[in-house]
Amino acid sequence: MRFDRFKNFVLDEVHERYLNTDFALTLLRLILAANKHNSLILMLATASAPAFVQYFKNEKTWHSPHSYCDPLTDVSCPNAMAP
Repeated sequence: MRFDRFKNFVLDEVHERYLNTDFALTLLRLILAANKHNSLILMLATASAPAFVQYFKNEKTWHSPHSYCDPLTDVSCPNAMAP
């Protein structure tokens, strides 16, 4: 199967291990092995990036160890549960 029309594949929320995500990862692994011009962008919050690098057996990787997160503000509402 050829994917000449596509260069990049993007898969978001990879850390949420659903059956559909696992199926997509397996399919993309086969596609990338057969089509060296394709690339894969995985977006994950809590999963281990090195584990995915090993799974895809790819020497050309880049990951951001200090990705941006929106600042969070802790707001206390002691009377929110009051009767």
